[in-house]
Amino acid sequence: LPSPEPSLIDVRPFLERMVQLALHQHPSPNIRIVLEKVQEDLMAFADESLMTQVMTNLLKNAFVHNIDKGMIRVEITSSSIRFGNTGADVALDDKRIFERFYQGSRKREGSTGLGLAIVHAICRQCRLQVRYRFLDGMHWLEVYK
Repeated sequence: LPSPEPSLIDVRPFLERMVQLALHQHPSPNIRIVLEKVQEDLMAFADESLMTQVMTNLLKNAFVHNIDKGMIRVEITSSSIRFGNTGADVALDDKRIFERFYQGSRKREGSTGLGLAIVHAICRQCRLQVRYRFLDGMHWLEVYK
């Protein structure tokens, strides 16, 4: 792999562009997206292509594993980005979710089972953390330092 070439990225406008691309690639009139800045702006010193891959995979995951009339919530804080989506009513296996080909209890059309494994590998390479939680009926993936 080529060495990452970090630059300073203002996360909110970057993420807004990623959300627009995701809406174009996964048109679904029945899924509502909420992009919320919870605290101050988040600036990241990161490789833009790797950051694009992480955000694209997390957004695709939120679309593919959602439900009809569901919701995707993206929250930006001063130290993290969180992606929440409606989906199955039970938590996924948080010890296996970042394994290649893991898809929970059923295979979803449009999913290879590689997206979150790639996110995990990129985060590890960039010295970031990624974790999964199931809270209040929403599946949350959070990238943080």
